[in-house]
Amino acid sequence: MSWADKSSGDGQDRDNTNKGVLFPNSYKNKSNQPDVRGNVNIKGEDFKLAGWIRTKRDSDEKFFSLVVEVEDEAPKEAQDQDPIGAVMTAPAPTPIEGLPPSETGEEDVPF
Repeated sequence: MSWADKSSGDGQDRDNTNKGVLFPNSYKNKSNQPDVRGNVNIKGEDFKLAGWIRTKRDSDEKFFSLVVEVEDEAPKEAQDQDPIGAVMTAPAPTPIEGLPPSETGEEDVPF
């Protein structure tokens, strides 16, 4: 089936396999940030795109330089880390040798 045979309805029945889109990067505020950003679906897998408009060294001809990244919901490292849970489930600290134990009713902080 060619792209012309596919429905152009409200998007719910649209097959976006092997299609993508690029938009101007309206958040660009540094020269090393991409000029365009977007996404593409290749064989059912989603990827993020970033592109820079470049000029050939030997002429004034323009071209795009692209970077493709796998599109994850969250970085794997961030999924594995739970700093609050790690603190809450950490074992209680061991008492420091040489210090007398706290007596009931005394505050731990002497001020």
